[in-house]
Amino acid sequence: MGKLPEFSLKRFYVKDYLTIFLGTFMYALGGVTQFIMPHKFVMGGLTGVGVLINYAFGVPVSIMVLVMNAVLLLIAFRVLGSEFLVKTIVGVASLTFFIGMFESLQWQPIMTSEPLMAGLIGSIVAGAGGWAW
Repeated sequence: MGKLPEFSLKRFYVKDYLTIFLGTFMYALGGVTQFIMPHKFVMGGLTGVGVLINYAFGVPVSIMVLVMNAVLLLIAFRVLGSEFLVKTIVGVASLTFFIGMFESLQWQPIMTSEPLMAGLIGSIVAGAGGWAW
């Protein structure tokens, strides 16, 4: 029987974190700030709640996502312990960073004339980013 390939734990972790960063980048840029928010659509999850609060009170989505996720992370830490939190904290931090960065840049929306198509494309990009994350 042949020799088994050596497993590189360090390379595995780097791949995980690169996937988290790519997924949160796609979710924030394509899904939230370029396609969904310019047409006043709402997404599901905590980001959707943050978008609703942004529409109602003008609070930045990135701040709301950070605050709501921090509360849930504290509850999860008390219930589940610290083992699973590292990647989750990296994901929440990178999502907050990317949404805040793209909100502050205030780029022109990619699609302004077709809101239904923008919503469809934004949902696909956000879904792909959320799946990668």
